[in-house]
Amino acid sequence: MKKIVVLLLIVVLSININGKTHVYTCSDWALSDWMSAHLALALLEERNRNLLFTLLDNQNNRLVVVMSLSPDDELIMVNASRKPHSFTDENINSIFQSIKNDFAKSDTVLRLVSYEALYLTKEKKDYDYLNQRQLLPFNSYFFQRAVKESGAKTHDEKIKVLKEWIDKVMNQSIRASTDPWKLL
Repeated sequence: MKKIVVLLLIVVLSININGKTHVYTCSDWALSDWMSAHLALALLEERNRNLLFTLLDNQNNRLVVVMSLSPDDELIMVNASRKPHSFTDENINSIFQSIKNDFAKSDTVLRLVSYEALYLTKEKKDYDYLNQRQLLPFNSYFFQRAVKESGAKTHDEKIKVLKEWIDKVMNQSIRASTDPWKLL
């Protein structure tokens, strides 16, 4: 009986009662790709497909949705700093909700930290300082470029390329750690 209780306790502690695990990176390009992949996933939903094709069919169209990541890991919509004229506020809210729902399902939060912040907090190991509010621009440029460079012509080809790109980005190896000071 003691062994079962100990095993259950270990499982509970390893799941992380607080919910999300923070993973830190100093690589802003990796974080940008990751955010672009989340935007692409939201646009791949059936209700957003026309919006996706608006972006993929015309490379001059760009969508940048700025969100704020609070210290308690809540995503808050700030604005759409750039969007095609055909996108309505309702469209942007739908995309935001999709990203927020996907983000809520994840047990990991990727946070960007600067080397300067790491050096300033190294002695104190002040994780709270590193988990301050961050502005995250979810930008369509990165997945648009990947689809354009592939040479895909039809919508089916573009979706196939986009899904492959998302898979590659989500599974890429980046220099990140749950202990940010290992990045130094």
